[in-house]
Amino acid sequence: MEIKYLKKLQSIKKVRGKENKGYTIGEIVTLETKYNNSEPFPLSYREYLFIGGRYSGVNLDEAFGLDWLQTKSKEVLKENNQKIERPFFVIDQLDTCEQFGFFYLDEEDEDPIIYNCMPPYVEDGYPLIQPYRQGRLSEVINSLIDSAESRFKYR
Repeated sequence: MEIKYLKKLQSIKKVRGKENKGYTIGEIVTLETKYNNSEPFPLSYREYLFIGGRYSGVNLDEAFGLDWLQTKSKEVLKENNQKIERPFFVIDQLDTCEQFGFFYLDEEDEDPIIYNCMPPYVEDGYPLIQPYRQGRLSEVINSLIDSAESRFKYR
């Protein structure tokens, strides 16, 4: 796969001391079939899956797995009487999905904006959804790489 957005991740073989491990193109197509009605994911997310979707060290939430992220985020929304009206795909989480990061699946952007969703905090006056400060997926991943490099190069 030719890499357009995640050249920084492609250029480094290890993040946090662990080697990047990705999915094959066939496995990515299988994930798209399962999670996006056989439609391709945005290009930058496909690149992420290809380079480091199994493990990348950038702290997107591979530990629990994609099934868990998609299921748990919807459970937390339901438990808090909240709903996201558009199709979405969760890529990371905090505190067992009390907060989770996602992109919308119905946009045609190759490098989607990443949003943070905080269902339990709506009753405290916080918005349900707001964009990440880094903006697009490639910028989020580059920021995570920079953070990991600055923390681990002094150890």
